[in-house]
Amino acid sequence: MFHSVPQGMTRRHFMSHLAGASALTIPALTLGQSIRANANVLKSNRKSAILLWMGGGPSTIDLFDLKPGASTGGPFRPIATTGDMQICEHLPQLAQQCGELLQQDPEAAAQFAPLMRALFHGLGLTPYVPIEARLTILLDEEFRRREAQGNTDGLGELVELVAFMLLQLARHLAAFDLRLFHNFGADYPDLLLLDALLGMYDRWFERKPDLFLNQSSEMAPRLLRLKARRRVAWLLGSLLRQEHEGLRVPEAPTSPGENQRVLPEPLVHVDDAEIMDPRLRRKRLFADQPWNARRTECHAELVYAATGDLQNPRVMQWLGEALFLDRPLGVHRPLEVIDDTPLVSYLAFSRTLAQSRLRQMHASNWLDNAAFEDLRKRLAQLVVAGVPAAEVPGEPRLGVVSLADARLIVPDFIFMRTTRSSLHELLASGLLPLHDLDEATVQWLATGRNVLLIRTAAKQRNDTCLTAFDAAMKVRTQFVVPSERISE
Repeated sequence: MFHSVPQGMTRRHFMSHLAGASALTIPALTLGQSIRANANVLKSNRKSAILLWMGGGPSTIDLFDLKPGASTGGPFRPIATTGDMQICEHLPQLAQQCGELLQQDPEAAAQFAPLMRALFHGLGLTPYVPIEARLTILLDEEFRRREAQGNTDGLGELVELVAFMLLQLARHLAAFDLRLFHNFGADYPDLLLLDALLGMYDRWFERKPDLFLNQSSEMAPRLLRLKARRRVAWLLGSLLRQEHEGLRVPEAPTSPGENQRVLPEPLVHVDDAEIMDPRLRRKRLFADQPWNARRTECHAELVYAATGDLQNPRVMQWLGEALFLDRPLGVHRPLEVIDDTPLVSYLAFSRTLAQSRLRQMHASNWLDNAAFEDLRKRLAQLVVAGVPAAEVPGEPRLGVVSLADARLIVPDFIFMRTTRSSLHELLASGLLPLHDLDEATVQWLATGRNVLLIRTAAKQRNDTCLTAFDAAMKVRTQFVVPSERISE
């Protein structure tokens, strides 16, 4: 049920395309010969190119990215649509539709938040471009549009979307600490995005505090949970922002590989030495925007409400959560072989991490002594089920993410569940012997909300053993996958 068989191409279909493609052969060969003949010159200039042969419509510089005034721009003038977006002058009807689409089509408006969530999931923050500014402009414009319509439910949906982004960023940065990973903080676009989202959150709170604060204790339980989530997402983001203020970083987020690219303006290269050695970095993160200077009355209200939310055990657990990545089927791949096995993500919890955040709130005067002691006791009594990181076999892998990375952060991480989207991708990969399972177990793997499918010790050295646990940490099934099956 998880296998998707690609549609094949018939021999006749293939030959008909081959006949048309043959006309392109001579120009392509000529270009290739020219590149080879000038290889030494290209190497000396440290230039490289990626050549894409693409059939179909006009290029982006003739449609949506006209680059007016630039030497690389297209021949046509831009015209306005809505907000900051501009498109080609020869697409006036599309320009009008861009401005009216969300207002006229309720179905399109309903898809805004799901599309933004999908964009966030698939967002690649390297090579760095200032996407945080563009994303917040888009979200702010949609907020103002819904505000003008008096769409309170729609505004709540946007706040919930940003709360989700903040929580995910907090979990990611808890798992991949910038002092250990991302080239010791040289690649820091996640923090820039988090800072931009926090700034937008503050603006929204000042305009619509009712979206964040409880009007009464008689509100519907679901709305109470959503508002607690919104407040604690802000709290976690604020703690991370404070924690990384003053971190030594290069002038721009980068990595050794990205710094070798040919970068368009306004992107700049940084000194390679700064990437590898934090002591040589001159820039301090957020030095020109200290957190204390941004504090307002709305912050005090949010802190008071969010720290009260922590009395709920489920909310308290968010303080210690992290999101780790693993390629469980690639643990036996040689270092020289690219590991292209499925990437799986795991939600984990650390009591040590949660304790450190309580101490940080106490040191920032967000908690008085009595509240700090009360929450510390509640945290000590919190029961979290999962597989301890110390019991997951394997060591950290050079250049490859691994659950063993958790032991580099703090020793007491517990893996609670596999994220549903990555679990489905693993099941759909065809690498697990699902045909050996009964239908009820397959259905549970496909639809269960608290499935933990994680590496455990295998009897044979070159085998990979994946064990599936339910929410009560009861073993439901096991997969033993020989290395030969994965390398096929």
